[in-house]
Amino acid sequence: MKKQNHKEIENSAQFNMLLNNVYKYFKYFTDVNVSVDEVNSYMNNIRKCRQTICLTLINGSWIRICSSEKEYQLEIASIGVVPKDQNKGYGKYLMKLVISFVKDTLGYIPSFMLECTGCLIVKGIVLKNSIQNQTRFFRKFGFRVTSKKGYPHYVKMELVFSELNNLSWTNFNLYQYNYNQVA
Repeated sequence: MKKQNHKEIENSAQFNMLLNNVYKYFKYFTDVNVSVDEVNSYMNNIRKCRQTICLTLINGSWIRICSSEKEYQLEIASIGVVPKDQNKGYGKYLMKLVISFVKDTLGYIPSFMLECTGCLIVKGIVLKNSIQNQTRFFRKFGFRVTSKKGYPHYVKMELVFSELNNLSWTNFNLYQYNYNQVA
């Protein structure tokens, strides 16, 4: 059995600012439950432990963000839409929620990254979603593949700022949009 290494990911100043404002920001969102949790992830025999902000909709769909290993970067740690509600706009709503929250809190959209693995493990259940589907979804929000090391089992994506100007949702006002308009 291989020895597993442990790596604690420290919160960045940006992420700490988000932590300090998340409950106040979502106070009047009746469709969003906010939680702050410590989450472990595993990659290449390394266990990464970090604090995360999770936004969960009333249907059980969620998005989780955290500090990245790079100092001035945030990570979308996971996003999941319950199977019965897939392809109905909930994933798009979750992305808009988190990006708007970050932009409104920090005053700008920082660097973001995410990892596509082709599946997500939730409460011991493996939910499969091809890397092609995952990258297609995130491309709609300005993310581009930056590393194919490990393809076809893994790709890394980062937000490309030049793409943001081409996206109509960046001027999105959450207060004029709610969960009930999604489905």
